[in-house]
Amino acid sequence: MNKHILLSIFVFILCIINFGFATPLDQNFNFWSRFNINGSFKDNEQLKYFFETETRFRSNASTFRASLNRIGLGYEIDPTLTLWSGYTAIPSISSSSGDLLYGQDIFQQINWRLYSSDLVQFSTRIRLEQRKISNNRNWANRLRTNLSAIIPIKDSHVNYYIYDELFFNLDHPAWVSDRTFSQNRIFLGFRFDLKSKTRLAVGYLNQLELDSSRNSMNHTLMLALQIST
Repeated sequence: MNKHILLSIFVFILCIINFGFATPLDQNFNFWSRFNINGSFKDNEQLKYFFETETRFRSNASTFRASLNRIGLGYEIDPTLTLWSGYTAIPSISSSSGDLLYGQDIFQQINWRLYSSDLVQFSTRIRLEQRKISNNRNWANRLRTNLSAIIPIKDSHVNYYIYDELFFNLDHPAWVSDRTFSQNRIFLGFRFDLKSKTRLAVGYLNQLELDSSRNSMNHTLMLALQIST
């Protein structure tokens, strides 16, 4: 199958998923930037690490929303499968009160390259999070499933980059939405392989958040730089 046909079908399916839930909606415009550095330990290359920081702005990219600061340790089972565990510190501004809040989560994660060829590479990331926020003593559990596709553009260092990520609340303390399926994120963009170990992703992220009273949709410009050591 022609890669452009494959890309069009994938994008069409993702759009149906998000816009099928699209009413009623609050619309927001955001800017997110992410920096990730990762590598292996010299004494044992199966042992992996990463450090990641992500800053989020809202209100037409003019107002600080949150900073996610994540560290992870992993073990490579084989070149296609890595198990991870880590911690995230999340200072943020409450959208309702404007107060500064401090969130944190502990996570366990599976990264699995499902299929790879000259035409396309499919990968999945499955993450289980135990989350807490400073103004509530109760922890919450959430499952995230991410399916991504990388489609190389011939004779270049540029790739089409697409992913869809689903969020499921496994319990519902007061500070968490009462919806089990609570969020979907669709990313459509490009990944530039700048050097052998440096990659830059640029694109549009559509974030649908579901709530019992009202849904919201965030339109986000996203930049992500990844350096492997």
